[in-house]
Amino acid sequence: MGKMDTKSELMEAALKLFEEQGYENTPIKEIHTKVGVSKGAFYHYFDSKEDILEEIALDYSNEIIWGCKKIANNKDLAAYKKLEEIIILICRFKLTPQEKRDQLSSVIINLRNTKLRESIFYNLKEEVIAPLKMVLSQGVEEGTMDVPDKYQMSEIIFFNIRALYYSLRELFSCLNKDNELEKEEFGDELKRKIAIYEEIFARILNLKNNKIELQELTRL
Repeated sequence: MGKMDTKSELMEAALKLFEEQGYENTPIKEIHTKVGVSKGAFYHYFDSKEDILEEIALDYSNEIIWGCKKIANNKDLAAYKKLEEIIILICRFKLTPQEKRDQLSSVIINLRNTKLRESIFYNLKEEVIAPLKMVLSQGVEEGTMDVPDKYQMSEIIFFNIRALYYSLRELFSCLNKDNELEKEEFGDELKRKIAIYEEIFARILNLKNNKIELQELTRL
């Protein structure tokens, strides 16, 4: 593996420090000192401490964003199949154990700066909404979706994907607790939840002669 560049080193050091001692309690000096570079080197890459946290969040989210754009630009898929793939991609990514995601989630949850937390969420939302709008536009052109306002509907879909993710995460956490949820009961509940969200997405988009199939999520 090649040597990490200075910007990546600063981001990695900042995330570790933010997790260990809190975002508000970590001065910029401690970040660049940990990497062994000057204050000027820090400001060469970042405008502020808020800026480096936003870049860390965007860097983490880039895999999701890139994946959503790739699906949206696939000329061989119908719109409803693209939506299926985007939903599955996001849920699988966020439900797969990952150290960096857990670190970042911990930092953001504990942020006392609510404006910064909202800014991070808004930036991710807008990046994902862009390919969702492309998919809905295609669905309207194909005559398979009835969408009165593509931006608002993309936003609604985005929030429902988040709701599905949190619902699945809660269910998985119950499975990991001793004797709280038997495996057979878990499987039945997982299928039921997914079926409900398949219906939710189909109704939101007024899908005609098609359905959203998310059963692949049962194999997470």
